[in-house]
Amino acid sequence: MADPVARKRWQLAAADGAAASLASWDPGAEWPWPAAAAREVARNDGRAVVRLELPGAPPLFVKRFDPPQRRVFRREEAAARACAERGIAAPRIVARGRRRDGAALLAFAELRGEPFDVALAAADGARRATLLAALPRALAQLHAAGIAHGALFAWHAWVVDDSFAWIDLAQARVRSVRRTCPDVARAADWAALFATLDRRRLSLAERARMLAAYEPDRTARRRLAGAIRRARGKLFEKARLPRPEAIREWTDDAQRLVVADEVVRSWDLAAPIGAVESWLAPERAVVVRTRDGRANLRWSDPPGEPGATWFGKRFDAAPRHGRSPAFQEWVNARALASLGIAVPDVVAVARRHGGASICWTRGVAPGATLRELLPALAPREPRRLALLDGAARLARRLHSAGFLHRDLYLDHFLPRADGSLVVIDPTRVSWHARLPGRGRTKDLAALEFSARAAGVTRAERWRGLLAYARGDRAFARRLARRALSKAARIAAHERRHGRPGPEA
Repeated sequence: MADPVARKRWQLAAADGAAASLASWDPGAEWPWPAAAAREVARNDGRAVVRLELPGAPPLFVKRFDPPQRRVFRREEAAARACAERGIAAPRIVARGRRRDGAALLAFAELRGEPFDVALAAADGARRATLLAALPRALAQLHAAGIAHGALFAWHAWVVDDSFAWIDLAQARVRSVRRTCPDVARAADWAALFATLDRRRLSLAERARMLAAYEPDRTARRRLAGAIRRARGKLFEKARLPRPEAIREWTDDAQRLVVADEVVRSWDLAAPIGAVESWLAPERAVVVRTRDGRANLRWSDPPGEPGATWFGKRFDAAPRHGRSPAFQEWVNARALASLGIAVPDVVAVARRHGGASICWTRGVAPGATLRELLPALAPREPRRLALLDGAARLARRLHSAGFLHRDLYLDHFLPRADGSLVVIDPTRVSWHARLPGRGRTKDLAALEFSARAAGVTRAERWRGLLAYARGDRAFARRLARRALSKAARIAAHERRHGRPGPEA
């Protein structure tokens, strides 16, 4: 029988010239480094990153792997060594350690620099151009070396001066030097990068230029762009979109709660998981409407945000496919935000195991929906036309990325003071590798039906359809025939159920 003490003892090995970094480590401790010199900077799924500042030694970053993360440990170690052998910039392994019970660690030398998204936000015009030109070259070098990152979010591309290094290689796939990465793996890296940089931070034109620098051949580039769209949809489908850093989460066997970080600080939540019931039905919240197992709530002057208004959607239905409706709405909202589509800020999501769930969002000023606003504007008024064109462009952007809203009435567009539109109620959003024609028709028919109810003229509706079709009149006519037919069926359905117009 194995000695339990031996199973908890670390087997440590240092790289050449790095033995001094391990001089103060204790192989018999739970984690061998001196606790006073350690500061945990990240934790996720059985892994944690700790920064060590040891006297007389340069800072180290140690990634520790709790059991049963041994396969992830081996993958990251192999990827880091492959990068070093093939001339790819990545953190250098200083030490490694393993325990018989499955725990492991990798110590890396500190890499000076900053994440790509941070560098891009602070860059002026010249430096921005330099960074956007350097990234596709560095990524092409990585893929040509037979390495796919596997989780290339913007903060895993590390800017060192004007060049790039790649960090957090736990999901990397390493192939032979003589084999380049397949299109699927290359597209997955680009999709993860684009998913973490919305179009306000990285425009469509800049994305196109980066892809052109990465893949000069036009036919291959078009094929790669299609693969990127599919890979991005899979991120959404599997709910593997990167989680916002301003979110904290607590889970136990019976409850789950996700809260915005600024709310946690302002409320001083000491035992947040015990507060799930108060999120599902706050005392000061007003029930605005109930229908089909759902309730819409309004919460004025919530704690920590005087003068603000939050809107909640509570679902009494049990989770479907393992995910509660409120959490599905949160995932859908993140997917739309990754496309650069404005959605309300999610404040909190909570659920009781096997039962009710709720999603709270901040109100959008001034608060009137597009259907409520349009009748107050005169026909052909510039603001009215701009709002209708904006709704058509948003619908096209959704469909071009493979998404269907499935409830795309004008009631679900909220104009902001600057004239931009916010899309609400993404509960039923779905992604498709190939957009079904029936789904597109249903979305456009919902717009047609609600536009009629809002008094939008026939000429204005045709103008919006042309904007959706990018000026292709033949395509717009085909869409119009199908949308008009479906809109008539929607109107008949509403009349049978005694509803004169679409409901929010």
